Amino acid sequence: MHPIVVTSGVDSEYVLGGFAEHLRSKGYVVHEIDFGASNADFRPLLESLSSSKVAFVTSSHANLTSRTARMITPLFWEKYPNYLAPLEILPILKPQVSVYVPHDLLSPFGDRNLDEYRFLDLFDHLLAPQDFPELQTQVGQRTQVHSAGWIKYRAHPVDQPLEAHLDALPYPRISFMISSIQFLTDKYGPAGLVQYYKSILTKGVRVKLPVWSGVEQIEEAIRNHTEAEVIDSHYSSASLIAQSDLVVCNAASSILAESILAGVPGICLLDDEAESAELKIEKLREYPQLVFHDYRSRAAIPTEVLDDVLSQKLAKRLKPIDYDFMESLICV
Repeated sequence: MHPIVVTSGVDSEYVLGGFAEHLRSKGYVVHEIDFGASNADFRPLLESLSSSKVAFVTSSHANLTSRTARMITPLFWEKYPNYLAPLEILPILKPQVSVYVPHDLLSPFGDRNLDEYRFLDLFDHLLAPQDFPELQTQVGQRTQVHSAGWIKYRAHPVDQPLEAHLDALPYPRISFMISSIQFLTDKYGPAGLVQYYKSILTKGVRVKLPVWSGVEQIEEAIRNHTEAEVIDSHYSSASLIAQSDLVVCNAASSILAESILAGVPGICLLDDEAESAELKIEKLREYPQLVFHDYRSRAAIPTEVLDDVLSQKLAKRLKPIDYDFMESLICV
């Protein structure tokens, strides 16, 4: 008999929708908890399932509780008042098996400000997107570390081809993927954000925002005030990267790591929004193929820089995740 499966995450940090669909196609009962899609209080549901045979799979930061968020990122706490971290869900749900799936390729097991490593031994299984040989030693033997591949990358990531008029854009196909969206929207508003990136949002550029509440207003502002092509925020980032010749991002983001490892060149815009330019360079130090463009003067990327970046030949190094393998971990 299949276990009942509970998945959790929040907005763009919830990356388990495809796995949930896979399980349902096999006859599983799956409760998807996306704290960005609903402000409901999920405690009653979790309590009602605690006496059942349950598997818990999460892509949330292990220990970013609402109380912690209130101190280090108040905007998060205000936006998701009923959010529960895996650290809080585990003792309520009492699952027979628990699986942690990173949503961030750049820092899959948390940024330094959370000390997330210290809480990873709460899970039975950790699905590392790449080899992390030191991780097994750090978490001990009760927790199993698997080099399972990247959750957003499947064997055939282009399962949703772009509309013909977009996919046929002339070379180069440039995709601008905006990160730190909550910070930027709160500071500038939708119209101000578009104005800030006006020199990047030009004709022929495809722009995608993360799945986050309120992005529809920004998408509309981009359509109304620029010639850039808007890609729906729910469109697979892996699919868009696979259909791009160059990826531009405004932050030290998982998107840039994913792009480089998928064999697509990338440019990081440097400014001091959300994080300093120096910190962005530091966070991306493991990807020397990336090119940085100083955007503090809001200048367009020079043609010669674009030509230089596009001439790069990068190998694909991402391993696609296997849903069947993930399923095998919860069948205990």
